[in-house]
Amino acid sequence: HMTVEKGDSELTLTGNTALIKSAQVQINDTLLAFTGQIANPVEPNLQLHVTSPDLDLDRLMPPAGAEKSGDNPSQEEGGHAPGKTMKTEWPSAAFKTTAHIKVDAEEGRCKGIKFQKFKLDAAYDRGVIKQWDLNFDTEGGRIAAKGSVDLRDPDYVIFTVNPNITSLPVERIARVLGISDASVSGPVSASGQLQGRTGSSKDFLAGLQGNLDTQMGPG
Repeated sequence: HMTVEKGDSELTLTGNTALIKSAQVQINDTLLAFTGQIANPVEPNLQLHVTSPDLDLDRLMPPAGAEKSGDNPSQEEGGHAPGKTMKTEWPSAAFKTTAHIKVDAEEGRCKGIKFQKFKLDAAYDRGVIKQWDLNFDTEGGRIAAKGSVDLRDPDYVIFTVNPNITSLPVERIARVLGISDASVSGPVSASGQLQGRTGSSKDFLAGLQGNLDTQMGPG
């Protein structure tokens, strides 16, 4: 569920380009501010800078399945057994759009973990995030990563990622992964180069390639 309120903006229209001098909106109690421009409605080109004093990703992007429980009738209620899974497809506009997006947040949270000095820079071109660069401080450590993502087949997303993690508590990583009781504790640092694709767990593990160097401690 998404709740949008308290929106206002100052725009200037020049030809086929909308210049966003300032725009502000509150989505699920998370305040976002925008500047930039949107050009060419036929093949949109977006140049946006998004800022937030408190970027609450748990509120902004709640789990997709949170509201779907009970939506599908069971066979006992007269429903039908699910048939063959249909292929996911992006809207055609996704393959006509290019974008350069920057996000800056003073602080925020994701999966209950707090972070500070959040920065994201991403370049999107017709279904492919050609480059993304992310870094932020969290729990006394720092996470930085860069890579690319090919989204043209949403069922099998191809990705590359070069992580650089410094002094992040193992128990915080376990929480993000949904592991309630980590067998080890202490800070971990890691760096490397990985590539693969999404899909089933088998496909993901079979396609994952690269290297990841990790170091534990002290702790």
